[in-house]
Amino acid sequence: MFFGVYNPVSSHELSEASLKKIEEALNWEDSAIISLADGDFAACFQSNSENIPSPEDIRYLDKETGTIVILDGFIYNTAELLLNLPPGNLGHLPELVFRAFMKWGDSFADHLNGDFAICIYQKAEHKISFFRDHVGIRPLAVLHEDRTVYFSTDPIGLCKALNNSKKTNPDFLLNLFLNGGHNYHLLPYKKVEQVPAGHSLHFGPAGRSLIKFWFPEKIRKEKKLTLPRVLDDLALLLSDAVAIRSDKKFRASAHVSGGLDSGLVAAMARNEYSHQDGFYGFSWSPDYPTEGDPEPYDERVLVKELCKRNNIIPLYTNFTSHDHLSQMQCWHYPSELVFENRVAKMARSKGVNLIFSGWGGDEFVSIGHRGVDADLIREFSWRSLLQKYPVSQPGRLVRAVVFNFLFPYARRSFARLKASPEIYLYIKSALGSNILPSKKRFKYRSRRAVHLQLLTLGHLSARATDWYIHGQHLGIEYRYPLLDKRIIEYMLKVPSRCFVGGNDYRIVLRFLAKDLLPESVINNKSKDDPVKSHFIRKFWPEINELLIGEVDEYRTNPELHFIDFNLLRNDLDQYKITHDEKLADRLGSILYYIKTAHEFSKAFRE
Repeated sequence: MFFGVYNPVSSHELSEASLKKIEEALNWEDSAIISLADGDFAACFQSNSENIPSPEDIRYLDKETGTIVILDGFIYNTAELLLNLPPGNLGHLPELVFRAFMKWGDSFADHLNGDFAICIYQKAEHKISFFRDHVGIRPLAVLHEDRTVYFSTDPIGLCKALNNSKKTNPDFLLNLFLNGGHNYHLLPYKKVEQVPAGHSLHFGPAGRSLIKFWFPEKIRKEKKLTLPRVLDDLALLLSDAVAIRSDKKFRASAHVSGGLDSGLVAAMARNEYSHQDGFYGFSWSPDYPTEGDPEPYDERVLVKELCKRNNIIPLYTNFTSHDHLSQMQCWHYPSELVFENRVAKMARSKGVNLIFSGWGGDEFVSIGHRGVDADLIREFSWRSLLQKYPVSQPGRLVRAVVFNFLFPYARRSFARLKASPEIYLYIKSALGSNILPSKKRFKYRSRRAVHLQLLTLGHLSARATDWYIHGQHLGIEYRYPLLDKRIIEYMLKVPSRCFVGGNDYRIVLRFLAKDLLPESVINNKSKDDPVKSHFIRKFWPEINELLIGEVDEYRTNPELHFIDFNLLRNDLDQYKITHDEKLADRLGSILYYIKTAHEFSKAFRE
């Protein structure tokens, strides 16, 4: 994690003071810092004390030009890059980045395949530039004020350090209350901006410029692709995506579940680390036995089968009410990190410092059905349509044409209206028009539009950012092979008819998993984990009682002005009389987010 300051006219002492202020706001308990200063530029790289990188792995100084490169992250296609760069001592990634920058200029980042945040300071040109990877796996935030540029790969920490008013951006808190459903790009201090994924941001004599270097929207479909070819190509791409992320200097592990995405990545990662004695698979399910009636299915059964087949040691997330409460009070990560918080702590206790994840599979490789029908109709792929919707069931085909092609927004808008989140009831009506999710309708007239919109929505980078910051504090890295740049680009080339297999919307992943996963996992179509949900409900009443007792404290927080506490108090009084379970579930969810927003804003002001 790096942070720094650049000001062509300030003194070295002012830069050092700014660095110290940012360092204090980042709030690390067990860290090591590598410092770098050169006149009007000063930066630090901070890491967990048990996972300290070498200086050569995070920074490079070119003595001839005075250019400094700082890298937070990893470049995976080094072999490819070396074939296209001049010979030289390129044993360390920052120097490789510099050579690529010298050859391709500001567009060099598009030649990289990796998870990275890069800062390049050009002393001779009085210019500083920032580059963020294609998907936004690594965060990167900047504030330009009074000719000074502040930057950090910890956006929220940077906000806290530089926000002198100590008031939280009200839109950020409202968004937090809505669990990120409104805008994933907001920060608690408005003046701080996040560098968008696939972009570079520059400051110099010519002023400020934001430049896009990745253009997935320009990728065109290859109509001649067939399903067998697609399956072969993706098998090679996914295998390589896991392989190039398998750095043997790390002790690796993986997320496991009953799903295809995580299971496939875990199995392939285990193969890459066959030399490693003990490979853990971390499940978000608890290993406690459930009480009451049997659940529809137990994901732990699938996890055990997956792990047994691939020589993986399963570990379960036995979180408690204390975990929930402590997570709410952890200002730095204002999101639902309770499961991953436990996973990361378990990983550290086992000496693990790398976790493979299937995050991003639903968005690309296992796209599901969104937009596919519209493509088939538009391309007159009647054979594929009839394969999905048999002549014996004409009503299904009619509904597909009406809702998935002619009026693709109607069904989703109706569903939102029908299942309107009850949390909106507690937002003052004056704010309602600004936060209704219909304002941000997710549109998908084609599968291609789905992919492209998911890239810009921000939810992919939001989770990756949370896990990055939390993991860095514990000395843990994450890898997301299903978000490999090449896989995303390839999926944009594939015609939708290749994803039709009767009612099987995940035909690609099922094919890729056939030799790696048990049949029970391959054929599992559920995305829910009733056991985990049941376990949460066991301790929810305990949390509820505590949060109910704190409502009067929340009410005194001026930054929670958007909440209708009168209505909330009335419903709480009703709950005390009726003990209605539906009301309890609703209040529990709402109180959770109020508590989180309250604790965050309180800590942000301190």
